[in-house]
Amino acid sequence: MIYALPGFLGLPSDWSALKKELSLTSIDPYQIAQPEQGLHKWAQEFNKILPKEPILLGYSMGARLCMHALLENFPKALILISGNPGLKTQEEKKKRLELDLIWAERFQKESWETLMHSWNNRSVFSAAPLIRYEKDYCRNILSSTLNHWSLAHQIDFSTILEQTPIPILWITGKLDKAYSKKPMKFSHPLSQSWIVPSSGHRVPWEQPKAFLKILQQFLKSIEALE
Repeated sequence: MIYALPGFLGLPSDWSALKKELSLTSIDPYQIAQPEQGLHKWAQEFNKILPKEPILLGYSMGARLCMHALLENFPKALILISGNPGLKTQEEKKKRLELDLIWAERFQKESWETLMHSWNNRSVFSAAPLIRYEKDYCRNILSSTLNHWSLAHQIDFSTILEQTPIPILWITGKLDKAYSKKPMKFSHPLSQSWIVPSSGHRVPWEQPKAFLKILQQFLKSIEALE
């Protein structure tokens, strides 16, 4: 069974197409632990609900949450899409937190239409956005997420991921310049790293056929581990 974690503003319905192809359970991160409890507490609570040797899949923020799960337990395999392993310096973390706090305030105060327009026009995104409606969210939780689950509060997982003794599938989009420029190395022989052509940050929705093909290939390769 695959347990899928969304990105920021992600919804369970985002994985509907993938559920038709694979055995997949969508996880609502906020049902595990609230952002103000911190990333490590979230990971502790998440691992409590998982069965033995799950396959974890995370997109963007969800990929970072999956990385934190490694600090408590090793899943059978890890699928990380458009994930950031972490920032290297305190200066980078300071700048990121300042930016995330600005966004956190905007999510509290701005009109939803203006907010979504600004959010989706950031350089990290290159394709038409997934439609989001204010009724599906709690603004206080979104604001808290940007603060307490900020990349600024994350350790650098680069070495941890490299040394983790499980298969890892690492996927980025070629048009997602910031993420595709970060080459990752892994120690497990079944680990794979893919840069998907003609895709930006939102790989599963921008190039669904290519994404599914890569995913199915990886899952087939790890079947022998069962």
